[in-house]
Amino acid sequence: MGASTLITLFLLTRVFAVDFDWEREQLTEDEALTNKAYCFGSANAAPTEECRSIPGDGDWPCVEDWSAFNKTLGGVLLKPRPLASVCYTGEDYNEQKCAQLKQSWARMNLHTEDPTSIMSQWASGNSCTPTSQPNSTCTQGGWPVYVVNAKTVRHIQLAVNFARNHNIRLVIKNSGHDFNGKSIGGNSLSIWTQSLKGMTYEAEYTSPMGEYTGRAIKYSAGTQAYEGSALMSQKNMSMIVAGGSTVGIAGGFLQGGGHSSFTSYYGLAADNVLAMTAVIADGRIVEMHNGLNEDLFWAFRGGGGGTFGIVTSVVVKAFPKTPVVTGNIRFSTKPDRGSNNSISTETFWAGMKAYWTQATSICDAGGLGYSFIYPEGSPQGLTFTVRISLPNKSLAQYRTFIQPLLSDLNTLGVKIPDPTLKRSYAHNHNPYPPHTTYPKRAIGETTGHTLLASRFFPRTSFTPPPSPKPTSQSDTSSKQEITPSTA
Repeated sequence: MGASTLITLFLLTRVFAVDFDWEREQLTEDEALTNKAYCFGSANAAPTEECRSIPGDGDWPCVEDWSAFNKTLGGVLLKPRPLASVCYTGEDYNEQKCAQLKQSWARMNLHTEDPTSIMSQWASGNSCTPTSQPNSTCTQGGWPVYVVNAKTVRHIQLAVNFARNHNIRLVIKNSGHDFNGKSIGGNSLSIWTQSLKGMTYEAEYTSPMGEYTGRAIKYSAGTQAYEGSALMSQKNMSMIVAGGSTVGIAGGFLQGGGHSSFTSYYGLAADNVLAMTAVIADGRIVEMHNGLNEDLFWAFRGGGGGTFGIVTSVVVKAFPKTPVVTGNIRFSTKPDRGSNNSISTETFWAGMKAYWTQATSICDAGGLGYSFIYPEGSPQGLTFTVRISLPNKSLAQYRTFIQPLLSDLNTLGVKIPDPTLKRSYAHNHNPYPPHTTYPKRAIGETTGHTLLASRFFPRTSFTPPPSPKPTSQSDTSSKQEITPSTA
């Protein structure tokens, strides 16, 4: 019995055991020992409060060190200038390229395909942005000094070890969508994982410990949401992907939670991970699942992108092809052009309260409410938009569900027509409704200076606080008793 059990478990762990080609190329212990800069770290190393080395310090690697490092990497070490340096006087200046850059600056794919550029430009210190004044200043600012354009696991391991052994700040860029700017860092060495591509679908996958059997997908560090969407169409199934098409779905998206139109129906991306592979801080590559490195497996699923290591590939659950019905609601204190349909500020906030009162019912129905409040030119100018998505519902079921909210809003004086509904198998939850005030892009697809605390509110935020318990007559009497000291 024992032998057969061991054989069964071994067979279970072999499912999806075939790595992507670039995963097989790893740094060996023997190679790491050839240069102290490439040695693996020790889990027993004492933490240090020493500041990181920066260019100009005595312990910053010299040009020869970087050249040798690049040779060991096989030529994938980059020293890129900021993307907008073409707009500034100097060796990079190019008037034509600058004009093209300014036209396409807001498009996220431009920054995704650059080794250092990111969506949240404020994180760079705005040290080099597109300009029409070429004699102004462009500096490296918050951009990395060097970038390893990783094409194998070995490249990642070498970069992690080189940075640790030289006491250099290390950052990781996948697609550059991090709202908190963690994809870059001044005076740093960056690892860019965008080139690590690969997706494999398995209709009958069994997880390593046997607790799950069903559809599953293995995808790589550089896989983006649009590639996941394409696989859904090819394989007639659904999976958790980001709303922004260029988001790297194995990076900060998954490691930070990962919401989608299916958040309340199938869970977050992190909830659906079955196994992971990552390079951790000592430079070694580890596999994780419910029966192996469980502490790391728990930490990577929600601990934030790059916090515990660099994910190289993940295995996640897939689901039957699931339609989503979407509809948009919008109201404003400012009338649309050619319309007198505006409301007072007081009515606006009453309408907001009506929506928030219904918010938990959206989640209970397995749906997602993707909402925004926009300023409209003055403190009294406010616009609210929400796209409500309900998975696996018919159009009639959606209309029945949304009717109480529409009724409440209209009773308050917020005149909302029945929304135009769309039922489809495309799950990009583009939050912008079809009106002309805002571009039809997901917030994670537009370059700018967005700052987010969280996309989520706990259910307790929507629960009224309990009323204070009434004081009994006997309690009141005892509190009012006159004592000798107060008589």
